[in-house]
Amino acid sequence: MSVLAGGAVAAGLLTATMASPASALSCGYNDNDNGKAVYRHCGNTTVRIETTNVFGGKSYQCVAPGDTVLGDTWFIRGSHYIGGVGCSPVTIPPR
Repeated sequence: MSVLAGGAVAAGLLTATMASPASALSCGYNDNDNGKAVYRHCGNTTVRIETTNVFGGKSYQCVAPGDTVLGDTWFIRGSHYIGGVGCSPVTIPPR
């Protein structure tokens, strides 16, 4: 009986510690979510981000809370927050 109970507890712990793919992303830039580069904004306002591609080119976006797919992982080299809280969620030209 105790072996069965121990097995049930172990199975319960295994289930509790397995993260779903969506929850595996952290806030900010994530470079491989099923082959896609994703920016996860965890705040409750829009913010401006700068994204760099494989050729060194930069683009600027205003992103809403949640996940924004930036492109294929091989093409996107990074993205980071640059301010602009409350911006309009459209592509923003460089300053």
